[in-house]
Parts: sequence; structure tokens; C-alpha cells
Amino acid sequence: MKTFHSVVAVMALLFSFFSHSIAQNLEVHNFIGKQRSELIAAYGNPVHTDNSNTSMICLFYKSPTMIFVADETSIYQAEITKDYTNESEARSELDDMIKKSIKNGFTSDTVSVNIIKLHKTGIQTDIQLLNLKDKFEIKLKAVRHD
Repeated sequence: MKTFHSVVAVMALLFSFFSHSIAQNLEVHNFIGKQRSELIAAYGNPVHTDNSNTSMICLFYKSPTMIFVADETSIYQAEITKDYTNESEARSELDDMIKKSIKNGFTSDTVSVNIIKLHKTGIQTDIQLLNLKDKFEIKLKAVRHD
């Protein structure tokens, strides 16, 4: 019985760890205007925090690489860089994120097949799909604007 409880505890810890990894999708622009506590609740503690300047607190996450910049009140910038082994995987996740964003009130301005701009009141999001030598990469940067 003791072994069973140990196995269950280990599985719960692994699920907790992987749930943070799974949650790390492209939709970081949804954190613009939200509290840092909401970000940490969703993704866990960052691997590094730079709070040497209270008007620009940076929170860094790894795998995929994510950077959030916040002031005393809320997050005002979010960036993610995520790698993919093939183009169809990258496009599938990108398409899914764009569809969800449009349902959440964003408007899409497609500059080209590989450059997309999403915006809604107070948030500007720029997305690039890059074809690198041995992988595909999506870069997304969202900023709060007035």
C-alpha cells in the first residue's frame, strides 16, 4: 500500500510538471494587461526574474522561450519563440492560435503567408513563421498600446 501511494504521488508530480509544459502554447498575447500572479498560475515560476527596475520586471521561461515584461500593475509585453520539426506542425498550431484569437476579439492583418499581425483595443501582436535550415520557428511579440 505504501508503494501504491508513492507511485500515485510521483504520477501527480509528473502530471503537474507536464501540465505546465503543455500549457505553454503560442497564446502569450492573452496575458497582456493581466497580473503576474495569473501568469505564474498558468506557467509556473519563471526560470529567471529580473526585477532590478520596478517599471520593467522581466520574467523568463524556457522551452519554449518566453519573456514577459510587467510593471507594478500588469504585463505589458509578451514574447515567445517556439521551434518545430516540420512546417505542417508549425502552421497547424499557428492556425489554431489565430482562430482562437479572432474568437477572442482580435482582428487579423495578414501581411504575407509568414507574417501575421493581430490586434484588438490595447494589444498589438506581430507573428513570424521562419523557415530555418533544419527547423521551423514561430516568433510572436505582443505589446500593450494606448
